[in-house]
Amino acid sequence: MSNFAVFFIGLWVLASLVLPALHLLGFDDATKLYYSNALQLACSLGGGLSCLVTAWRFPVGNALRRVWMLIGSGLLIWFFAALIFASYPLRNDGADTPYPYICDPLFLLTPIFITLGMYLFKRGMSLESNTLGKAMALVAFLVTLGWGLSQYWETIVGPDLLRSIVDIAYAVLDPIMIGMTVWVAMSFRGGVIASSWWIVIVGIFLFYIANVLFSSLESYQTGSLVDLGWTVGFGLIGIAALRVREALR
Repeated sequence: MSNFAVFFIGLWVLASLVLPALHLLGFDDATKLYYSNALQLACSLGGGLSCLVTAWRFPVGNALRRVWMLIGSGLLIWFFAALIFASYPLRNDGADTPYPYICDPLFLLTPIFITLGMYLFKRGMSLESNTLGKAMALVAFLVTLGWGLSQYWETIVGPDLLRSIVDIAYAVLDPIMIGMTVWVAMSFRGGVIASSWWIVIVGIFLFYIANVLFSSLESYQTGSLVDLGWTVGFGLIGIAALRVREALR
């Protein structure tokens, strides 16, 4: 790896370790909140830009150029959504960001872009999965869909139409992303391609797990260790893009 890659990875690891250190050292909730927000923004921005730079290394018309563009755009959209989410308390005397809010449509675009990127990757690389792979992808989709609907069901059938629509989208889009990711993973047969894309897949699963914990934990607050799912997940995707970029040299 180049010196830049080693520096980037080392900086990301150290920055990620600071959040659990803040918990162990007993820092106040405000410090953890502001640090976690800054870390999430940095990792989503850095991961997204890493994907876009990798995309530009491929010739126009190449399938992998479109794949990395989609995934990188998904991370950058999440960055802008998180920026809106994090800025609301600062602009409103510490008040919690309302839900649904204008950042939610942007958050919902991220799994759509990632799903499209993974689909184009599978099609562009002519990856074929056997019956077991397809079955596992379907099971992953159905299980995560069932869980998502169970978490949002009370508000989905509630009187607030806008919230019902947003909750349905959250309950459905993540399972589609997970089902597609499992489908792609079950198509790998090893080799150079798989080594970097396994990192992407782990990053996507960490992103999903953070989403799950965010929506299911009543005690969740920004600055908790749950946030590492987003920061580590986005960082891994950015590192995978960096590995691919260096392999093209």
